Amino acid sequence: MKVSVIVATMKERLAMLPRMIECFEAQTYQDCECVICLDHAATDYMTQGAKLNEGVRIAAGDLIIKWDDDDEYGPEFIARAVREMERRLEFTSPEPPGGMSRPLLAWGRWLIRFTDEPPDAVHITDIPNMMAGGTLCVGRGFAEKVKFRNVNSGVPKLFIEDAERHGGRLSRIFDAPEQYTMIRHGGNTWKSFEPDYKRTVDEFLRAMPLYEGVFA
Repeated sequence: MKVSVIVATMKERLAMLPRMIECFEAQTYQDCECVICLDHAATDYMTQGAKLNEGVRIAAGDLIIKWDDDDEYGPEFIARAVREMERRLEFTSPEPPGGMSRPLLAWGRWLIRFTDEPPDAVHITDIPNMMAGGTLCVGRGFAEKVKFRNVNSGVPKLFIEDAERHGGRLSRIFDAPEQYTMIRHGGNTWKSFEPDYKRTVDEFLRAMPLYEGVFA
C-alpha cells in the first residue's frame, strides 16, 4: 500500500521543513511519498485547504496522511497509521462496501513541546475527545470526494465534519503518543478556541500533565 504524506506550507515557513523532512526520511514504512504544497508568488496565494486538495490531486498513494510542517513525527508513525487503517473498512474502493461508513483516523493522544520551556518538559494530552489535525489519515478516494474546504483555519475539523456527512467514521489512536509531538513555537496557526472560550490554546495546552514515558 502506497502512502502519500501531504504537507501544506508557505514561503514564510520554509525554515521549518528540514525537520519535517528528517522525520519523513526516518519512517520505517518504506512505500511512501511526501507531497509539499506551497505558494510560489503573492499572485498565486492558496488557502491551506486548497493546497491540501492540490496535494491529494497529484498524490500517488492509496492512503492520504496530513502532516503539519512545524511538528515532529516518530519513525513508526506511518507504519502505525497503515496498520490501524487496514484493520478498518476497505478504503481504496470508490464506494463503501455494503453501504458501510468510511474510515478516518487521527491521533487522540499526543505530546506537546513548547520551545520556550526546557527540552525535557514535554506535556501530554489527557482529554479523550481531542483530535490532532496534523495526524489526519483518510483513503485517497474519500479525500477526493469530500475535499478540504477552501479556508485557512480549522481545516481538519471541518473536513471531518463534512466526511461524517458522507458516511465517514473517525477513530482515534490513544496508545502511541510518542509518535506525534505538537511543537508550540509562538507562530502556530492554531491560537484560539471558540470566541466564548476564555483561555488561549497555549494556556490550555500548558495545563496538560508532563509526559513520563519513553520518547520515540
